[in-house]
Amino acid sequence: MVEREWLFNINGRNVVIVAVINGLKSEMAIVREAVEKHHPDIIGISATEKQVEYLRKWNSSEEIDQPEYSDFDLLYVREMSKFGEVVLPSPAQLFAVEVADRAGIEIAALEMSDGDYAELYMKFVKPHSLFIDAIFRRRRLRKVFDGTAEEVVLKLDSAGRHPKGVELLDSERERHIAAEIARISEGHGLLLALIDYERSAGIRKAMENRQ
Repeated sequence: MVEREWLFNINGRNVVIVAVINGLKSEMAIVREAVEKHHPDIIGISATEKQVEYLRKWNSSEEIDQPEYSDFDLLYVREMSKFGEVVLPSPAQLFAVEVADRAGIEIAALEMSDGDYAELYMKFVKPHSLFIDAIFRRRRLRKVFDGTAEEVVLKLDSAGRHPKGVELLDSERERHIAAEIARISEGHGLLLALIDYERSAGIRKAMENRQ
């Protein structure tokens, strides 16, 4: 069975990291099990503060703008549907926010802000890379991926790491999330961090460097 949960001790504080696959409705069970097992004082998710509020409004059935899905989102849904029902936004994140709000547990956004992301995107992704990406995009969208759910989500992540420079941006995201986990853990009891499975290896490596 693929490992999905890791325990870290950062400055004397326990942090449990659980990797979830976004989209799969069955991942809610992994979130439920982690919350019931660890009784966290705070839950962090791989989302921006703006996205956390969007998830909260979605859970409350408040009237909100429907998300716009890209061609890659549709490819993701098509491929991950091999492993069960796929729903967007992420059922794992929606469930985490719902459980936290009902139990009075604080929710922390682990992702960098939209502004910081845009600034790094401009830094790493050059205009000529966007042009080259547009040429080969249709070919990538026709790909079919084999393997387990964990293997396929990693292959999808690799296919989505375009245009050139996005892999550097993802590395910055992973370091940012690791830094946020360390920062947020200070002054709290146990932190349960729910991270995207495809970012888990990079985040774990960054966390290990902090121990």
